[in-house]
Amino acid sequence: MSENQEENISACNYIVAFIDILGQKENLEKFPKLILDDIDMQSLEESIRETYAKKYKICNLANKWFKDNRYLQNNVHEIILSGKREGVNIEYWGDAIVVYSKLAPSPRDIDLREVYNIISGCACFMLIMLSENIAIRGGVEIGVALDKLDFGIYGSALYGAYELAEHIAGYPRIVVGEELIKFLSSRSSENYLDKINQGLAKKCLDLICEDEGDGRKIIDFLNCAPIENPNSQNFKNVISKGSKFVNSEFEKFKKDKNSKLAFRYALLKDYYLTRLNDLGITIK
Repeated sequence: MSENQEENISACNYIVAFIDILGQKENLEKFPKLILDDIDMQSLEESIRETYAKKYKICNLANKWFKDNRYLQNNVHEIILSGKREGVNIEYWGDAIVVYSKLAPSPRDIDLREVYNIISGCACFMLIMLSENIAIRGGVEIGVALDKLDFGIYGSALYGAYELAEHIAGYPRIVVGEELIKFLSSRSSENYLDKINQGLAKKCLDLICEDEGDGRKIIDFLNCAPIENPNSQNFKNVISKGSKFVNSEFEKFKKDKNSKLAFRYALLKDYYLTRLNDLGITIK
């Protein structure tokens, strides 16, 4: 690394969501290790196109719900908090998606717009992905990371989100880190701008609940009252599709006597039933 590159590196606070697309590994393992003379190229290319089409859809959905998140647009918070925004960045690592945004160096000065964008984006992304028959798991955390590196974000923020996704989540859910919960819960209201940020912190916390299975804080993606009308037909259709997918996965793993995955999807199935009851929505 050159001296000029070192001068461009600075540590800062970040929020990071690490999202793992489940099932992609199994799809890729079906491909041959090498293209040999006896390979059916037509069949191989069809399989590659099918896998690529799924990844392309996932990337488009990620861009829609994280970079083009409409829920903060034309909002009073945009007008009042009118300073420069860092925006949301997305990196694609094989079958994983890393979503992150740079925050202020001091926790006191952090602008919560991008924090809310990423948390609400996680909720919408999870909801839509399950309705598209795509299972994901993930983690979202805040922490320190290095900035302006050609190879992307690096630091405790990334590691924290990765650990939650790969070693804690376990099944389709997005786990919220303890540092992020502490940060959102400790917003003060000393001045007018603080009160605006405090309101955004509450919106974030409204999209987080406690998992009854292990007590972890998770993205409560079916509690979409803060960002979506639960009585809209479109919302009900999306929930219905997701619920049917979760039920079918549960039945499949149960039939295959895959106790581990059957148990995990049973938890997700129970979550759907609980939230649907809370919202007064009946799935036919």
